[in-house]
Amino acid sequence: MMMQPETTPAVDLLGDLGVTEKKIVEAARHCFETAGVAKTRMEDIASQAGVSRQTVYKYFSGKEDIIDRIGHLEIVKVNQIIRSRMTREHDFADKITEAIVLSIEVSRENPYLMRVIRDADLMPRYSGRQVSLYVWQRTQWSGLIEHARRTGELAEDLDLDRVVHWILMSQLMLLLAYERLSLAGDDLRHFIRRFIVEPMLSGHSGPSSDNSLELQRLREENMALKDLVSRQALELHGMRRAG
Repeated sequence: MMMQPETTPAVDLLGDLGVTEKKIVEAARHCFETAGVAKTRMEDIASQAGVSRQTVYKYFSGKEDIIDRIGHLEIVKVNQIIRSRMTREHDFADKITEAIVLSIEVSRENPYLMRVIRDADLMPRYSGRQVSLYVWQRTQWSGLIEHARRTGELAEDLDLDRVVHWILMSQLMLLLAYERLSLAGDDLRHFIRRFIVEPMLSGHSGPSSDNSLELQRLREENMALKDLVSRQALELHGMRRAG
């Protein structure tokens, strides 16, 4: 979810972990994917890793700390895949459109991230502006966005935080609603370009009148997306109360 594709070097965070820490992270990932995050206890993680509970706490302050670490690892993994698939686009609009399209396609293939996105309790840890993962993602996007500001491609009334927040929220909405939308390939790319990217551009005035039918279709798709996201949120809320 995510990224500044050109200036960030590839990083293997899992490779940077020590042997025991890596075992704990992999054990936690297994527990989260099989039992769910809410039902997983630190004791479960320790047992799966083959270490004591005290050893787990030696490396992590609690379950939330492990969640953050795994989330960071998964997002870096997604970013590396996106970076490897990116082509040399010419301008800001093309680059950011392609990055968002790829982030949707790649994130959908990541079971852990999709579980997080659908979890109403976990999602704030990945999207809140003050959490470490948001700050990290802000850094990843900053180079591309600041370059667009210097070249006059970005609307003057938008700052870095607003642009990053808009990109991340748009990605999350599309991932939540993807299965129910008839958007893929070029249709997805066109939707992202028209409704997510173009409103951020300098001098954007919308499509010309001879594209009125296409604009109406896209408006209807946009409204459908908003409705689906709203229903998804209500369903998640209902599931939490029922549980």
